[in-house]
Amino acid sequence: MTVATKTLSILLACGVAANAYLAWELHSRLPPSTAELDRDLAALAETAPVQNSEDPQVKAEQALSAAIRAQTRDMLEQRRAAALRFVDLRYTVTGAAAPTANADQLAALEADITQQLATLAERKAAVDEVRAGTIHTQRLASLSLVETTLALLERRHLALKYGVALPTAPTPSAALPAADKDAIAALEADIAERRRVIADTRKDADQYSGGLIKVTLLQRLATEQATLAALEQRLLSLKHGLPPAPGLPPVAAVAVAAEVLAPLDADIAATRASIAAGEREASRYTGGLIYVTILSRVATERMTLAMLEQRRLSIKHGLTAAPPSLAGDAAPKPKGPPGAVVTDKEAL
Repeated sequence: MTVATKTLSILLACGVAANAYLAWELHSRLPPSTAELDRDLAALAETAPVQNSEDPQVKAEQALSAAIRAQTRDMLEQRRAAALRFVDLRYTVTGAAAPTANADQLAALEADITQQLATLAERKAAVDEVRAGTIHTQRLASLSLVETTLALLERRHLALKYGVALPTAPTPSAALPAADKDAIAALEADIAERRRVIADTRKDADQYSGGLIKVTLLQRLATEQATLAALEQRLLSLKHGLPPAPGLPPVAAVAVAAEVLAPLDADIAATRASIAAGEREASRYTGGLIYVTILSRVATERMTLAMLEQRRLSIKHGLTAAPPSLAGDAAPKPKGPPGAVVTDKEAL
């Protein structure tokens, strides 16, 4: 074999190796198979909307959930079209490359999605138990909030899974700011307390087959569940960098001054003291009209306590803005009586 032949053979072998490497590199960069995309799109299409309601809060939450799912569906369909055309579509919504799927982040999202699906099934069953009235509306509002949280989690999970860069990127737990870590710890503590209260309230409600006390306890249970749903959404938003709505920035930890919460803390302490006094008074009786009246009053005060604690937690964790009366911004006082001052004779 001549030197020229050997050289040609070596060059040919190098060319084959280079082509093989190039083919492997291009294959590794191809978008994912459409089979899995089709399954995820079908799962989104099968998601049944929550029940219709005329309540403005519920309708707004339903519209938000529908918008998030529509955005997720459009995202996957665009990704699927790119895969069919063998285009490695780089999403650069913010000018940054798409994040690389992290196994730990995906596992954490999948665990939270599974938990939210279980919560969603529980809330749907609760809505089906009561077909109308205030309790039905409260339960439907809580269900809609869980549905929105689930839609946000699924969008984040699918974006990370298929390499789509959303306007906000998830931050690894180890890289979270100290303020976010403190907020997450506080949220987890408050969520654990709400779950305990919900379990106790459900046990109390199960002791009655009907009547005013039963209805009051069910209203309190619905209020506590709505509070829990809002706290869980806030926690998951901080953990996974979820924006509250399409096009909005992600949530951030908030710091609330003690004097803002002081009026609510005072009302909560007074209500708890009144509840304790009522329970001591009820323990003196074993039955009768007086006993039932005291229990009814205590149940009503517990409902008041649930609403006060809901308001406090909403302000504490930034779920809603502090009202002017709590923030210390008093309404301006009128400088004088409205209208012109007239005498009695002129008035006649």
